[in-house]
Amino acid sequence: MTMVQMEESIQEDLAQLEDPLSQMEYLMACARAHEGIPPEARRDENLVADCQAKTWVETRWEQGRLRLLADSESFLVRGVLALLCELYQHRTPEEVVAYSCTLLDRPGVRGRLTDGQYRGLSSVLARLHRGGEGRT
Repeated sequence: MTMVQMEESIQEDLAQLEDPLSQMEYLMACARAHEGIPPEARRDENLVADCQAKTWVETRWEQGRLRLLADSESFLVRGVLALLCELYQHRTPEEVVAYSCTLLDRPGVRGRLTDGQYRGLSSVLARLHRGGEGRT
């Protein structure tokens, strides 16, 4: 499935859950199902500076594909990170750089986030795109 198709599928799932409480429950379920990041990867260099709660993102390129690990002390942010991992995991640098993710701006996600959480998650997307260019 392409990144566009995957994001559209997530958007459809959220749109079907019209009320904010159901959308929040969906994001919480994503957080519970997400494997997160191992304790040894919770290093300062993996912290996302713009996040209010401690949030870690580690990107690695393995055989030309993105290996994305992400976690947060905020359960809501962890749920959104789970969706971003689903979108970006195992993508090529070209796919990562070319993709323009709109997930954070959709009402089902944006409407659940504080301004600080939104800024932090936007920073994660920017980091992913810089990593795709540099193949970190």
